[in-house]
Amino acid sequence: METEKLYSPLEFYIHNPREEEANGEYGMYDLHDERYKASHFEVSDQYMDYIELAIRRDCDSMDKTRGLAEYLPDELQGKIHSIFPSIEQRGADLYCAAIIERTEALTSDETEALKDWWSGQLSDGWGEGFEQREIRVGYQGNELYVVPWTSDDNFFIDTNREFMERHGIEMHTTEAYSSAQEFKDKMQKLLPNASDEAIERLIIYADELDADDTQPKDTFFDKTYAEYSMVANKHGVDTATQVLKICEESCFNPWEILGAAQLVDAGVPPNEIVGKAINGELDLPPLSPAQKALYEPDMFDSKDVATLREQLIARIDGNLSDYFDTLRSLDGKAITGMSSEISLITEAHFYLSEIYNFHLSDVQYLLQFKNPLEVVADGFEADGFDNQRSDAMWKIFDKQDAFGDYELVNDNSTPNLEELVQRLHDRLDENLNVYKRDTLDLSKEGLYYAAAEIAAVQQSYDYFQGEHAYTTEQAEFLLKLQNPLELLSDRWSDGIGDYRDVVNAIFSGQECTLGSGSYELASDDPESPPTTINSQAKSNTIIGAGFGDKPSVLDEIRQAKKVARDTPTIPKEIQTRKKTDPEL
Repeated sequence: METEKLYSPLEFYIHNPREEEANGEYGMYDLHDERYKASHFEVSDQYMDYIELAIRRDCDSMDKTRGLAEYLPDELQGKIHSIFPSIEQRGADLYCAAIIERTEALTSDETEALKDWWSGQLSDGWGEGFEQREIRVGYQGNELYVVPWTSDDNFFIDTNREFMERHGIEMHTTEAYSSAQEFKDKMQKLLPNASDEAIERLIIYADELDADDTQPKDTFFDKTYAEYSMVANKHGVDTATQVLKICEESCFNPWEILGAAQLVDAGVPPNEIVGKAINGELDLPPLSPAQKALYEPDMFDSKDVATLREQLIARIDGNLSDYFDTLRSLDGKAITGMSSEISLITEAHFYLSEIYNFHLSDVQYLLQFKNPLEVVADGFEADGFDNQRSDAMWKIFDKQDAFGDYELVNDNSTPNLEELVQRLHDRLDENLNVYKRDTLDLSKEGLYYAAAEIAAVQQSYDYFQGEHAYTTEQAEFLLKLQNPLELLSDRWSDGIGDYRDVVNAIFSGQECTLGSGSYELASDDPESPPTTINSQAKSNTIIGAGFGDKPSVLDEIRQAKKVARDTPTIPKEIQTRKKTDPEL
């Protein structure tokens, strides 16, 4: 699968319905009135988050795998897998970028056909609909309109290469190198003092990778050049040249080049850098929390993250309501002096509830605080009024240093969410191991009858051990049970359909579950009552099939075995006599 992009210019207009209505203009203005036109600088500086979220929501309503590609003409369907719109910033300007995944290269005629089709989408299809939907920006009533197509002479649709050429930029990372000589020429242009021997060694290495089907040599050339370009920009041409010289002794793979550059800057001798490469120790430095979050599911990809976000929004709604209650108790003079604080609080609430795209660890971090709204508002203040709020959010989630300054949902003596989830994972492991041990004692017939139950146990374990995004309250609830896997698999057996129904069934009836006596409470839980005969008997039931109110298949088979053991065996001759002798 290869990625291509089509670039086209954008225009932006900002209206304020409140002001226009007051002036008698609302509902009567021309969307493209030059009076309301916004500069690319203004939009990129203040509103990029809003536009990206609006496009993301639009894409979320499309086919998840193909996007707009399902509307392509038949002659392009076989070569193009997906098309999704996006926005990119190049220099001071913003552009619409159609991200295209294709299964094979397009001919020049097919590329022109694709451009014509995309132009129609921008003018009459997707673009027309998106243009007419306002994007609320800020909290003062402003509405932003993004215009992806115009009829003037300045409009264009460019491929990657055409777009780069339009801006006088050479293509480095999106086009394959046609020959080793081209790769050599570009490397020497990038690094004027580059070692010819090192470049020749890289070409030989590329041939070896290509010959054993590890990687096509043009791909190796492309990625290697891109990495050296990055090193030259970030660490300097001299550092990039030194890294390349090391290749006279041992060639680096593309993903090792940046790590080698960091070691060169740190003064590590070349022979030690080669040794680290051989031992696979040139990986990039560990990702920071905010960087890791980018690889996690977000609220559009994961229903669990979306559910956690809803809990967070409910909490910050309560934080805002409490804050307003406090303001009502103050006199007017005191409130006047708090204008900056009030502005930050309301802006933070609007940004969290309307703009920010949460990833899993983002929302888990904020849910640990009783007043996450205060945490974010203070982060906005620390970052300054003039900076983009996305930068402030990045710093909040990257540093994660607010634990000592704000009240947590639990007392400081209680474990944090990560510790709770680890304890729960350990207990689920124990539960599953016990279940497997008992299951292996069954006969083939017993395994047959227990198949559905075994499947429910394994499926619920897999989901809640690996995929479910826990809140602190959910983890604490399950840890109150000696065998949480029993409850999870019971609900899994009954929850045929959407797994969200299963999750809701588990966590919406916590008090009922704990008070029913159907599940043994954990002995290490302070709220656990003394163990009774009934609860001890229940503890011998590994997995129940119906919320603990009926025995599982395994219980029934064990009971049958017990009856068979406790019932004396009658000799055959006595059995025969019983049929004929009334006294027997």
